[in-house]
Amino acid sequence: MRDVLARRSRVTFLRDGLGRARIAGGVQNVATGYVTTLVLRSAFTAIPVERLGEPVTAELHELFRKRVGLARFIADLGLAL
Repeated sequence: MRDVLARRSRVTFLRDGLGRARIAGGVQNVATGYVTTLVLRSAFTAIPVERLGEPVTAELHELFRKRVGLARFIADLGLAL
């Protein structure tokens, strides 16, 4: 629930800022722009490819498991646009 409220407050903040700059943007447009930016900026950097040459350890395996899950979540957000 707190995540939903935080996301709504960010979207409201961005929409209000656009309004002050006299740029039209409803909540849906702002939310779409926010997710698009997240996808473009973060989906491909979520996976720590710089560590692919390291020996596999439990810590590294867990890091990749979490990061691949994050990348998948972000990619799914992009697909839903």
